[in-house]
Amino acid sequence: MRTNPTMSIFKVSYDIQPTNPQADITTTGHCEYWITTIYLMEFQEKSTLSSPDDTMLLEVYTDIVACIYNVDGKCKGIFTFF
Repeated sequence: MRTNPTMSIFKVSYDIQPTNPQADITTTGHCEYWITTIYLMEFQEKSTLSSPDDTMLLEVYTDIVACIYNVDGKCKGIFTFF
């Protein structure tokens, strides 16, 4: 199999139960998808925390994602690319 040396390889994640209400849009009456920038969150590793207790802190970052919307404007799925 030949590969293109200029081609990039991405890891793709699809979340079928997104919990990002900021990704919802105004009702359009039909299904659609948008490529947009949203805020995402992930937990920091415990080894990087300087606090003595087991408190987990969230790291907030923005990312360009593809959101899939239902007829009500609710985001029903998010594709993220790494």
